[in-house]
Amino acid sequence: MLNWEHAAIGDPRLDAAQTSLSLQWKQDRSLANRFIARYVRLTDTSIEDLNFWEGLAALRFYALSKWLRTLNGQSFEAVAGKQTFLFDRESKYQEKALKQFA
Repeated sequence: MLNWEHAAIGDPRLDAAQTSLSLQWKQDRSLANRFIARYVRLTDTSIEDLNFWEGLAALRFYALSKWLRTLNGQSFEAVAGKQTFLFDRESKYQEKALKQFA
């Protein structure tokens, strides 16, 4: 069985940036840096302008959290219960996105 939840035709740098963001929220960027270095080495994909891609990923996460908040109570509970990281980090996603795109 395939999980198509995040399937899209897009740039793999966005996927790498999303993973990098997920790894660095403990204020320790070293794990994210090691991930990016290995990703580049194994895939031969250059990730120039990582801050741009992380800003874009943060904007995506922030937009999703705001959309989830618009759902009615039952729908919100059904969906948001599986996405708690979005709400735990919502202000950080907003800050990163605004820093990149404001």
